[in-house]
Amino acid sequence: MKSNTAKLLIAVLLFIVAIVIFVKFGMGPSEKSALAEDAKKLDFVCTKCGAHSQLTNDEMRAASPAAGAQQPSGDETRRVRGGRMAERRPVTIACPKCGEKAAVQAVHCAQHDVYYPVENLDGSPGKCPKCP
Repeated sequence: MKSNTAKLLIAVLLFIVAIVIFVKFGMGPSEKSALAEDAKKLDFVCTKCGAHSQLTNDEMRAASPAAGAQQPSGDETRRVRGGRMAERRPVTIACPKCGEKAAVQAVHCAQHDVYYPVENLDGSPGKCPKCP
């Protein structure tokens, strides 16, 4: 009987340890890491004046299309998706320097220390203006 009780006790302990490990490591990112991600700054560059700015995810959400960000007007880009044509334009937000709604998400070229759009207003991929 003692060996059966010992086996049952070990099985219960292993089950509890497995639950603790799953809860600690298997439940996805913690709230703390989610808050750190919201505080991370995103780079933007104005397509009109060239000014560089940084916004947190919270600031970006505040400047989303529903809160005043603007999509470029017109039929500027069409890409084929799943056999049908779909418009694709980058989200623009107001530039803190010139006030125009022409700032788009940017990438930094470390070689030339230049910020350039991830995607141009016409939908084409952005490229460092100084790289060949």
